[in-house]
Amino acid sequence: MPAVEAALKALVEAAPTDTNLMPLLLDAARVEVSEGEIIEALQSVWGSYTETPVY
Repeated sequence: MPAVEAALKALVEAAPTDTNLMPLLLDAARVEVSEGEIIEALQSVWGSYTETPVY
């Protein structure tokens, strides 16, 4: 789906900048991009964070 790919591309391009991502996230949701696809796209830019347990 071209609309899904375009929304994910816009999100990935904006993620490393100071751009407000909320409008892009809403646009992605409106074209039915899944939450998993959004997370995968953002993880490709920022990676994953795992908190170090403190006992």
